[in-house]
Amino acid sequence: MLNTKGLVMLQDVWWNTMANCLASYFHNWPIILQVCEKHRGEIDINIANNVKNRHAEDFLIGLKPISVALDRVQSDTCVINETEQI
Repeated sequence: MLNTKGLVMLQDVWWNTMANCLASYFHNWPIILQVCEKHRGEIDINIANNVKNRHAEDFLIGLKPISVALDRVQSDTCVINETEQI
């Protein structure tokens, strides 16, 4: 998993980009929520509601084991019998 404090933009080129994107979003969620509340009148209500709604957290919980498995399988030290155990 990516260890960054900045937001990660979703890209089509990396296997684990979705997991990294969601992880960075939830890491920064308190700040994003604070911005939405402070600028309530300036932010579209649908965007503010999506920020308050944390349903994507369930998606990240399910995606995390897949992300870890992909990292292990793609590593230079992974051998074929390890892939069966994942």
